[in-house]
Amino acid sequence: MWGLMLKDLLNLKKQGQLFLVLLLVYGVLAFSSNMPELFSVFIMIGAVIPVTAEAFDERAHWDRLVLSLPVSKKMVVGSKYLLGAGLSLIGMGFYIGMGAFHPEAAFGELVQSAVMIYSLSVLMLAVLMPLLFKFGSEKLRLIMLVIVLIPAVCFAAGFVQIPEIAPEQVTLLVTAAAAAVLCLLAVSFFVSVGIVSRKEF
Repeated sequence: MWGLMLKDLLNLKKQGQLFLVLLLVYGVLAFSSNMPELFSVFIMIGAVIPVTAEAFDERAHWDRLVLSLPVSKKMVVGSKYLLGAGLSLIGMGFYIGMGAFHPEAAFGELVQSAVMIYSLSVLMLAVLMPLLFKFGSEKLRLIMLVIVLIPAVCFAAGFVQIPEIAPEQVTLLVTAAAAAVLCLLAVSFFVSVGIVSRKEF
């Protein structure tokens, strides 16, 4: 499985330079605008990288070639999940590390928000991966626009409002959210394995 992840990382090497530029821009904006929340891009971007990795696989017809290797379909699917969750975890480290140097950031709140944002990133991964294996990367790009656009419009129009949370409830909420997302990720993984197992290559 680690070899499959290494293959994806090597394929993404050129795109990695673009990601670094993007992260640098957001980092500068976060410090210059006194908005440490912008560091969250370090975490969220990991959830969408497997979509790009799968696009490379589709162009190379990797789904057919991989069947000749001594790897199972669970390992193929699992490598994409680990890629997204692992890169988001690295992004979480950047988020905490860079946010700790921001004058507006309190470290305790920073860690709590990092866990919450990581949970959101993993939630996005859990939603996207079955769709990715079902419809492919090209169709998923259109689906992603809808997934992102609908919540954005709802928030902008005021249809959805985030309730105020008492400080003593924050830790409990973050813990419960992280546990729920991990359970959903497990369900998502088995759904994706089922989708891939039924495919005819």
